[in-house]
Amino acid sequence: MRASTGKDGIDRFIVCVTRLCNNKCFFCYSGRERKKDELIPTGEILNFIRLLKRDSVAESRMLIITGGEPTIHPDLPDIVREAKRCGYEAVRIISNGRMLANENLVITLKEAGLDDIVFSLHSHIKEDFEKIAGVEGSYVQSLKGLLNVRKYGIRFSINIVVNRINYKTLSETVRFFISLGVRDIHLFQVQPFGSSWKTDGYPLSPPEEAYAYFQKVFSLPIPEGVHIETNKIPEYYLENFEQYIGEPRKFEDNILGRYPELSAYVSGAEKISCKGPRCKLCYFQDYCNDLEWVMSGRILKRREVPRCIKTPISGKGATLRKNEGFALEAFTDFYMRHRHFVKSLRCKECIYFSKCDGAWIEDVRAGGFKIMKPVVEKK
Repeated sequence: MRASTGKDGIDRFIVCVTRLCNNKCFFCYSGRERKKDELIPTGEILNFIRLLKRDSVAESRMLIITGGEPTIHPDLPDIVREAKRCGYEAVRIISNGRMLANENLVITLKEAGLDDIVFSLHSHIKEDFEKIAGVEGSYVQSLKGLLNVRKYGIRFSINIVVNRINYKTLSETVRFFISLGVRDIHLFQVQPFGSSWKTDGYPLSPPEEAYAYFQKVFSLPIPEGVHIETNKIPEYYLENFEQYIGEPRKFEDNILGRYPELSAYVSGAEKISCKGPRCKLCYFQDYCNDLEWVMSGRILKRREVPRCIKTPISGKGATLRKNEGFALEAFTDFYMRHRHFVKSLRCKECIYFSKCDGAWIEDVRAGGFKIMKPVVEKK
């Protein structure tokens, strides 16, 4: 169980009520063996959310209930009910939707005060869906759960984890869920943690090939009122559609998700616990490399503006070094302001490719990848 505050002023309190799950997704972030004793006692959960309510200083509050699969917890309605009684303005669950095929559970959760549900649904194709989930019959159950939630007027959205099974049909999947009334769609790229690393679940294909499939998604005619956002999707996939690049808050939230490992390293651990061959596949490789640089006692400097961009950007000359009281939060802020640079796939044509860090992410968000103009050697 953990808590965080977003830059929008909303406290995002995240409560894991169980590690148990009724799916066996091959890329599961947790990637651990499910045990019978991993159902967290209800009393412990209720005490935690009461403490969060008592100790919080923010004006707005959101409680996110997750797992494992939270709908497996037999007292989930009581947990939702107590959260609303405590004064949380919004209570959300993240679910694969299978248990919500039971209409009575949906009714009970709504009566308890549940505000919204984020479904994890990774394909519109039954065969692919069940290959990803690892459970026969899960497709029909999850879709029925979504339709039940829609029927009873609970707000809902979906997460789609892009992986080697579904990426070629991603645009059709997005179109399908929009047709079912989904208005918020979040696209994630699977990361090399947990089961995805153990089962070779991460690789998609060469970036140039996968790029074409992402471009098909963002070329779709998106109906008014439909919102699509990305998370941990390499930015070069979003060239010409830079409005879909994830907000800085998302990056911070993702770092928070790895906080135990990263904070342990900052506090004196010999290395980042997940360090190894998987790093080359990880969205955060550059961030961790910079953190190691600072922790070694060296000075970290702001990256240079690429040769192809004429307009200077603010913060030139900024530096960071490890000192007494050095904290992960300060490093993350420095990285986002001065080190989070990205390249276009077109940059591979440039004669300076190996010596250039690309452009600052916020400049790309504002002006698009077109601000970078590869310098090609004349023949």
